[in-house]
Amino acid sequence: MAEELSTVEGKKEESSLPPSSFPKSRRLRKREEYKFFLKTSQRKFGKYISLDFRNDSVGKLGITAPRKFGKSHERNRFKRIVREAFRTGAFAHNISLHIYPRKKAKEATMQDIQKEMKDLIHYVTQLPSKTSRYYH
Repeated sequence: MAEELSTVEGKKEESSLPPSSFPKSRRLRKREEYKFFLKTSQRKFGKYISLDFRNDSVGKLGITAPRKFGKSHERNRFKRIVREAFRTGAFAHNISLHIYPRKKAKEATMQDIQKEMKDLIHYVTQLPSKTSRYYH
């Protein structure tokens, strides 16, 4: 089975990943990426999540679930739900997102969070693009 996968230096290529995967190239991963993203993004609040967004050539996702949100199993549950919604959703591929939970997200069901995420993303894709949340 390992021979069937195309590899580059022992790593899977993105093209060989199944469509249900969430490749690293679609994630915000480094601190510098987050800092730059937060400087150049806009913010929208929902009942369960806070969404920072920015038009980008490649859509990426960043999720921050701080310790203040809850215990590790609650933070991990939130991140799983958001990743699944992003992966399966028909979102524009040219928008990068950073998602932060609000207190009520613990009480929300998976469908609630996914619906709110879909609604907020639909709303922000209809807005005229701005370069920063800090208006001059």
